[in-house]
Amino acid sequence: MYHLKLFVLPLGASLFGFSSGANVPDSFNLYAYGEGIGGYPIVYLNGIAYVGQQSQLNASTPVARFTLSSNTLVANSNNTADTDGFLNATFFVPGPDNSSPQAGFVNGTPPATAVSTGWTFYGQTLLLVGSSGQWDGLFSAEPTEQDGIFSLNWNQTSDTAVQLSLRLTSPSSTV
Repeated sequence: MYHLKLFVLPLGASLFGFSSGANVPDSFNLYAYGEGIGGYPIVYLNGIAYVGQQSQLNASTPVARFTLSSNTLVANSNNTADTDGFLNATFFVPGPDNSSPQAGFVNGTPPATAVSTGWTFYGQTLLLVGSSGQWDGLFSAEPTEQDGIFSLNWNQTSDTAVQLSLRLTSPSSTV
């Protein structure tokens, strides 16, 4: 299984001119990239995070629009008319003691077994800074029953999971 792990010491990062979070906009979308997944947005459905092909999404399915504050990702619907429980929701991934690999959103305090802080960017790519300082990008997509829609997971070991990177870069438009 492929895991993106970057081990960066803060001193080494500064010596090479790297600054985490550089050029991160105040508000942004995140796009999933992996084998067969070319820039699908993150969407919200009943507190669970999914990535989906635009043509397969219901028009009312809210795409997550994020802000990064104090290493925490806060998400809102990209449709200002749609608040439907999706307002200032904290994005989380399951911690090591969680039995489900699904990433999600929560209004209020995240579950005790979830990780919701430590997010940073390496260039355009979202990573999580672990407790021992390692930078992890352990996202994957698990196919759902609906074509083109995938559950967004963290640190999953399934044979059907597609390893992902989440990036600020939107997909190229096809005309």
